[in-house]
Amino acid sequence: MTDNEPPVHFVAGADGRQAYDELSAAYHHTLSAPLDDMWSAFADDAEPLAIVIGDGPAVGCASIDQAGELHRFFVRSEFDDRADRCFRALIEQRGINTVVVATADPGLLSVAVPRCRSANTVAFVYQHETGPEGGSLSDLRRGVDTDHDAAVAFTRSATEAPAQWLDGYVAERIDRNELFLHEDNGQIVGIGERRIDRRSPGHGHLGIIVGLSHRNQGLGSLLMNTLVGLCERDTLTPLCSTEPDNHAAQKVIRRAGFRSRHRIFRMNLTPTARE
Repeated sequence: MTDNEPPVHFVAGADGRQAYDELSAAYHHTLSAPLDDMWSAFADDAEPLAIVIGDGPAVGCASIDQAGELHRFFVRSEFDDRADRCFRALIEQRGINTVVVATADPGLLSVAVPRCRSANTVAFVYQHETGPEGGSLSDLRRGVDTDHDAAVAFTRSATEAPAQWLDGYVAERIDRNELFLHEDNGQIVGIGERRIDRRSPGHGHLGIIVGLSHRNQGLGSLLMNTLVGLCERDTLTPLCSTEPDNHAAQKVIRRAGFRSRHRIFRMNLTPTARE
């Protein structure tokens, strides 16, 4: 930085949240595809920061989680020539070692890649491109308040999600009419989610959970195909994602007509990036 360049600094608290919220629409406009809603929620729940140059107004925003990982970095288009300097200042001042970045986010990708020491894929992100293979379910029903406890218990038995988090998460899905149940003899054996994300209007983010005793029987494909049909009925574009090592889910997703065009990476930055 020369003597003529004002310093870059970062403002947390209410000012950080205000800048983050106010720049949200501009940030999403720069994306090449909708982001995965779960990872976007991680970014929104992290600490928001306003990016400020000198004494001027916020030129961008960022968010850093409790582990010190950077989830969001955005600089307004009129300051794009200063994006690299802002990013360098952020990782130096906040001691950032890792960045979570989606390939659909060219702004963050362009400043993070030159400083990347290593990277691993944390999620495949899928877009729907063709009709699903196989049938669907005719008896998938929308979850209601009285289903909450049973849905939480089922999800706990089928996943490793913590109960304290599940209580609120399932309640929110039911309240938003986003939870769907498949039952056998009155017992939940499969759950489907169709989350409507305010960040990407017109899209439905899909997820499924199959009970342990009903796996490898085709129920996952039936659930996913049914959710795709619900999106088509309501003129929503289906989206979904999964972890790289969840091969069973990947097969189900592909059979339902999805293809993975984007990834989410966790990048480790080079030590020289903070010098």
